[in-house]
This record gives sequence, C-alpha cells and structure tokens, in this order.
Amino acid sequence: MASAAGYIGAHVAHPGRELGEAFDKAMQEMIFTPLAMNDTTFSTKTALAGDHASPHGTDPDGNLRVLGMDINNAVMPSRPAGGAWSSPHDMILYVQNELAEGVLPDGRRFIRPENLLARRVRGAPVGEDQWYGMGLMEDATWGVSVIHHGGDLPGYHSDVFAIPSAQVGAVILTNADRGVFMRGPFLRRILELLYDGEPQAVENIRAFAEQADAQRAAERKRLIIPAAEADVAGLAPSYANADLGRLAIERARDVVRVRTAAWTSEVASRHNDDGTVSLVTVDPQISGLAFVIGDVGGKRTLTTRDGQHVYQFVATD
Repeated sequence: MASAAGYIGAHVAHPGRELGEAFDKAMQEMIFTPLAMNDTTFSTKTALAGDHASPHGTDPDGNLRVLGMDINNAVMPSRPAGGAWSSPHDMILYVQNELAEGVLPDGRRFIRPENLLARRVRGAPVGEDQWYGMGLMEDATWGVSVIHHGGDLPGYHSDVFAIPSAQVGAVILTNADRGVFMRGPFLRRILELLYDGEPQAVENIRAFAEQADAQRAAERKRLIIPAAEADVAGLAPSYANADLGRLAIERARDVVRVRTAAWTSEVASRHNDDGTVSLVTVDPQISGLAFVIGDVGGKRTLTTRDGQHVYQFVATD
C-alpha cells in the first residue's frame, strides 16, 4: 500500500513519466533537494560506484560474510516503501525537519505543520504503547513519545528517531544483520542519558547477542552441510509455483543450491521431528528458509510456509 500511494503521488507530480522515474524525480525535487540530502539516491548503481557500506551476515557456523546485492535489488520495484541509499548526515537532516515541524534551518516553511503532524496520528496499535501512523511509528514504552521508523533488508538494518519533547533526534544505520539488535538498545541508551534512566541498554545488547548465538548453535546442530546425498538424490531439476514462479536445483560436486529469479543459496538438509526432510537455505542473505521435500499424486514437491500461507512447488519434469 505504501508503494501504491508513493506511485500515485509520483504520477500526480509527473504524469508524463514512467512511474519509477516519476517517483525518483519527485523525491529528489520535493524531499532530497529542499532538505540538502545530497548523498541520498534510489540508484544502486550510483551508490555502489562510490563510497558505500557492503551488507554482511552470519553463516550457520557464526562466520561473518559479505552478502551479495541480488535480493536487495528486488526491493526497487516497490521503492516508495523503502530502498533509498543514504548516510547518517542526510538522515539526520530528515529527522531535524521532523523536530522543526517542517521549518528549514534558514527559517523557510517547507511543510505545513498540520500535514507533517498528520503522519504521526496514532493509527494501528502495534504493541503496548506503540502505534503505526502514516509511514511513522510512535513508541511511548518508556513514558516518552518517540517518533521513528526503521528499515530492513538483508545485511542492512536502520532506524531514525525524533523525540519532540526533548528536541533530540538520532539515526542508526548498520550494515550487518546483527545490527537489528542494536536499534532497541540504541534508543534505550539515548533515553537513559536524557532522563537519567537505569542503565540497561548495554546489558540488553549483550543478552540479545548471547541469545542469537544460542539460537544459531542450536539450529546448526540440526543442519547437514553439505546436504546429505540420501536426502537430495530424488530432487527434480526444477519446480514451479503459480504464485512465486520457478526455482531450480543446481549441483556442484557435493553442494546443492536453490536458484530463483531473485536469489540463490546453498541448502542444507534437515531431518524434522515429524519424519519429513527439509532443504534449508544457509547463505546469510536468505538463511533459514525451509522447503519440505514431498510427493503429491506422484509429483515431486517442495513446500515452504510463511506465517499465513503455504506455497507448494511442483516438479516441472
């Protein structure tokens, strides 16, 4: 819905242009240039050609690895919902505008306050003392209203914070998947310093790291890497699903990989408690995605699930 709204606005601003081009141009003219966000772009080609932070992730054995950009490039068609390349300097300029309620540093009015503040109206509850508005969230967990919104892609996790009552803003941009554990403690530490709170943030980070290590180690014990030949011997060369498209099974010596249009990953095999066997992706950028090996009506299948859906891929041979 955020992507649709962004493209509608882009079409209104530049009706004669292709939607993606119209959106990029509108954002440049209406947001980035007025706020002097000179290092911000939606062009991955431009970003990668200059000084940039590469994404990192942890493999099943706990080793830190640089990730590819293939799956992150898949966000571009829906980029009104995210996907900009930026810097802490540029993002703090954005936060500064939130704190100033639409007034630029030189005193000029950029956005009318009623329009800017409308984005913060408490909409859908997303937790205790937390609400989602129009592209911004409010977190009042610690009794102080914090306006924020994070971003997440494989290897990148970020958040921007505005604390209107204190006129304080902050930005955190990370380029490793474990950066996701920094965001909550980062905000907690800011509030501790501002309001003389009990120091818990550092210990929270340590606890998150220990928990992540324990979960990774427990899952690693269940994975067979490379996948056991007995588990993968009967796989078809390719499978298809009407909603998600095709995936191919690739072999190179004893390594088995799954390839889709958006990503590729080596897979381990895992023997599940119910007697089934799963292929589990182990490349850090897409790790933990499980496909249960099966057979339906004499057709070989791979079945994966998310929180609400079941997707069955059927062999194409």
